[in-house]
Formats: sequence, C-alpha cells, structure tokens
Amino acid sequence: MTLARFLRDYVFFPLVYLKIGGSRLRIPRRLAAILITMALCGLWHGAGWNYIVWGTLQGVALVIAAVWHKYGPPIPPVMGWATTIAFFLVTAILFQAKNVDAALNIYRGFVVVPAFGSFGPTFGAAAFCAIALPPSHIVCRWLNERPRMACAGLLGLVGAILLMQLGGEQAHEFVYFQF
Repeated sequence: MTLARFLRDYVFFPLVYLKIGGSRLRIPRRLAAILITMALCGLWHGAGWNYIVWGTLQGVALVIAAVWHKYGPPIPPVMGWATTIAFFLVTAILFQAKNVDAALNIYRGFVVVPAFGSFGPTFGAAAFCAIALPPSHIVCRWLNERPRMACAGLLGLVGAILLMQLGGEQAHEFVYFQF
C-alpha cells in the first residue's frame, strides 16, 4: 500500500462520496476533498507547520488546476510545464525547511538584494559561467553530436566540485531518514 493509494482510497473517495448536499454540491465537495487530502498528506510527512502548509498549498494548486481545466481557457503546454516546475521549486523550500520561519527567511532572500561586497566568490563564479558559457542545451547537443568522453568527464567533475562547494561543510541527510 502506497501513501497515494491510501490517501485516495481512505480519505479522498470517502470525502467525495459523502451524502452531503446532494448533486448540487458535487464539484465543491470534490474540490474540498482534494484540499483536505493534500493537507493530510503534508501532515503525514511531518508534524511541523511547514509540512501542513506545504500539503495545503499542493491542494490549493490542484484545486486551481481543476477549476482552470474546467472553466478557464487552454494553457500552452510550455506555460503549464513552467508554472508547475516553478510552483514545485518554490514549495519545495517549505518541505525542506526546518520550520515556517526558516522558509520565510529563504523567501525573503529571493527578493532582498544583498550588498554587492557580500556576494562572495561562489556568486562571482556562477555569474561568470552564466554569462561566458553557452546554454546547457547547446553544450548537450554539442556533446551528443560526436561523443567527447574527456570533455563530458571534465564537465561532470566541474559539476561535482560546484555541488560540493555549494553544499559547504555540512552533511545533508536524505529527507526520508527522519521517518
């Protein structure tokens, strides 16, 4: 039994098929069931408010998507994909943060620009690479046209070094080890 199947069979379906309001409340009951199910999914992941807010936001997004699908104009697939990825990345901060305050500090960091001198060498190196190097899809196409094992290995090594630099000295534990 997976979490998704458990939530579907024992939370979502019973809420959808409640005999409250008859057929005139069918759609609102379904949307409320989505929201409640996702909030409980967040609670399952952890007892902190950040998990509950994360699950509730996932439910709100699913409700908005369902309502938009039924009543809104069609969205171009690329725009839908970009919106989904952006939403996932923004809410993943809530999931990974120790609490809601820590997540809010991260969100504040997105909109508050630090003083120029405090960027450090990592930001400078990242900015240089973003400006000087070609986009990743062009590099991938170039590597796939005629495989260059040495170049691919070098790029992998540089990527691993950058990831270790960004991670710092901290050891990051796999999130599901805490369950």
